Amino acid sequence: MRVQNGYKIVHYILLFDHYTKGLKKMSQEKIIIEGSLEGVRFYKELDIVIGPEAESPERAIIRFYGSDAENFEKLAREQGWRNCYWTYADIPALLQQAN
Repeated sequence: MRVQNGYKIVHYILLFDHYTKGLKKMSQEKIIIEGSLEGVRFYKELDIVIGPEAESPERAIIRFYGSDAENFEKLAREQGWRNCYWTYADIPALLQQAN
C-alpha cells in the first residue's frame, strides 16, 4: 500500500512540475519615458506589466497607453511627444541626469 501511495504522490509531483514549466510568469518593470510635449520637457515613470505571451517592454508600453500603434515611435506621434525615448529605470547614470 505504501508503494502505491508513494507512486501517486510522485506522479502528482511530476504532473505539477510539468504543468508549471509550461507557465510563463508576468514581470513588472519600471520604465522611464522622457521627451517633450508642446515644447516642454517631460519625464514619466511607468510601472508596466510584461505579459506571459512573450510580450516585449515596448509592446507593454503601447498597451499601457491603450494604443494599437505598431511601435514606440508611432505611439510617440499619437501622443504628440517629440525627441522621446524609453528606458529601464534601473540605470543609475540616467536617473542622475534626469533628476
